[in-house]
Amino acid sequence: VIRRGPSVTHLAIGRQRQMGRRDSRNGEHYYTYHHLVTTSEEPSLMALRLDVHCHDPQKITLNEGHGSKELVYVTKGTVQVQWTNKEGTLRESVLNEGDSIFVWPNTPHSFTALNAESPAEIIAVNYD
Repeated sequence: VIRRGPSVTHLAIGRQRQMGRRDSRNGEHYYTYHHLVTTSEEPSLMALRLDVHCHDPQKITLNEGHGSKELVYVTKGTVQVQWTNKEGTLRESVLNEGDSIFVWPNTPHSFTALNAESPAEIIAVNYD
């Protein structure tokens, strides 16, 4: 017997949107956010495609962290991720195309595109 309930038969489709939301910090254009699929059944799920515009790690400003978990996958280019650990120490690592990371809730972090000649893009999925 195969039972199909709402969790098996329902799906949500995200359509490509022309315009994204720009994020700037201290006058520096950091990202353009493109929301992927959303669903009212999972309101804490936020999937984004981000164009990473900031190319100067010296101009980086970390976000304040957010209350959700975050899975990040680099789809184009090379990015530097910076974050602060529990002791408040600034850490950094380079992520290449195909690399991924997990960001714990409330961890201040940011991404920088390391090659100004080549676009950088990441997929970020935030969830509780």
